[in-house]
Amino acid sequence: MKVLCASFRDRAAKPLRIETLCLSHNRLWDSGFSALCLALRDGAFPFLRALRVDSCEVKQMGVIMLSELLSDGHLHSLETLDLQNNDVGTNGGVALGGSLLASSVPQLRCLSLRGSAVSGKGVDVLVDALKSGNRPPLESVDLSLQDVGENAARSLGEGGIAFLRTLSVELCGSAAVVFLNAVSNSEVPPAWEALELCLVGEGVESDSKALRAFASALRVGRLGGLSGVSLNDFDKASLGSGTGEALSEAFSCPCVCLPLLSSFSVQGGDILEGGNGA
Repeated sequence: MKVLCASFRDRAAKPLRIETLCLSHNRLWDSGFSALCLALRDGAFPFLRALRVDSCEVKQMGVIMLSELLSDGHLHSLETLDLQNNDVGTNGGVALGGSLLASSVPQLRCLSLRGSAVSGKGVDVLVDALKSGNRPPLESVDLSLQDVGENAARSLGEGGIAFLRTLSVELCGSAAVVFLNAVSNSEVPPAWEALELCLVGEGVESDSKALRAFASALRVGRLGGLSGVSLNDFDKASLGSGTGEALSEAFSCPCVCLPLLSSFSVQGGDILEGGNGA
């Protein structure tokens, strides 16, 4: 990768008219991705419209380097950025969110972070950036989020990101309740085409509230795009006081249509051991 990028850098004075650079499924690691970023910085690809680095073992430091290039306007013509299945994490999410400005990437329309596990503060910064009036003219975004706080969960559930096409989200406790209630109560149905929802147990009381909110969102028809469900580390006691019945009725209700649901997973905990309406 270093040799390839060096050859392109040597041509920077008279660059090739490359508009699409696809390096997907190559193990670039930090060293290879650093070489790519140097080539991008030095103007080796001034006509670049699509950068695809899906599944390239890019780590958070690499995402930070790329975000700095975006912020500095080195990829002014970029329309598509595919960072699927890389390690964006917390710091990468913060850096990338800070770079999503119309003044820096005025042509950016498609952003894919599917399988890239943006987490913690990175989720907050990224979601705020996608809601901002200063964002690029995005038309399609795919997100994979973990450790989501209540504010970001509410924004996602309310449909505040109209161009969000696929969402994979891991939620626990109050954030799960906030997200699902927002989905149920929003003025318009969610814009996403597919939702992978992972609910993680946190305690009997909060788990019961989350499962009830999930059942409610199903009943009102707001989860038609649900493609996968995971219930992890739930205690069977959370199914008490009618919660189990509410969940069962929601899934068995004829009016609940789930045409995309292809994966249902229950892991950890003892929610399947019976009793209490399980």
